[in-house]
Amino acid sequence: MAKDLKKFANLTFLRTVDLALMRRLLKRHARALHGFDMAVFDAEPEKARDALRAYFLGPDDRHPEGLIADLFRIAELGNANGLELLLEAARRHGVTIQPTRKSDDEKSEPKQVSLRCFLDHPDVFNEASDLLSYATMSAPVELRGADVDVEARINDKTLAAFRRAAERLFEADLRGSYCRVGCYEDGDRINVIVTHGAPLKTTEVIENGADKVVSFREVAHAVLSYEAATGRLEIGRIAKARCDEMAEIFALT
Repeated sequence: MAKDLKKFANLTFLRTVDLALMRRLLKRHARALHGFDMAVFDAEPEKARDALRAYFLGPDDRHPEGLIADLFRIAELGNANGLELLLEAARRHGVTIQPTRKSDDEKSEPKQVSLRCFLDHPDVFNEASDLLSYATMSAPVELRGADVDVEARINDKTLAAFRRAAERLFEADLRGSYCRVGCYEDGDRINVIVTHGAPLKTTEVIENGADKVVSFREVAHAVLSYEAATGRLEIGRIAKARCDEMAEIFALT
């Protein structure tokens, strides 16, 4: 992820980024920002931008894992394709994220829109992130039911039951108990994106001049796409050994 963090040291981006947004983003991780003084945001804008660039280009051990994870997610949607997904999600949520004045045109740059949505419209951001997982799914496992034209029952009750069952499945695979489920209609298709934990990682870092071992869990996504007319269910981004169980959970809940 550190490589993606360097993208935020891009001179053009830091010359135009809304410093108020960057301040809020870094404040989320203020206790772990080794070598960065938040007070710089109270100084002249150019001084703040120089400090940000120096920090992002600095040693990787100064960057908290939480900040890296946030920036990685923002970078994933910080391009032309991500912008379209954010705009689509914003329309569905009735949210306006376009600049209101011509002087704000630079705020339409995809990475800045992604940053703004991450902080101000998390529901929009999460939906766009979910849809990106579906759009980039490759080589899904395809299963077919015995019957066709069986409509999926999608409501708060069935989604909650699906989430609880998926939680147990991922927890059994030592991926933690966190699980978030998003459901999106695409014509005759029902797409379900399950955000869950990846296997725990442990690494050694430098903190306050001493080495220490930290553990963290990255975010992963499983994708299910169901078409009632054909009875076809596609499952991707999950171990093939678990596909049958995930399909059964989908069918029973």
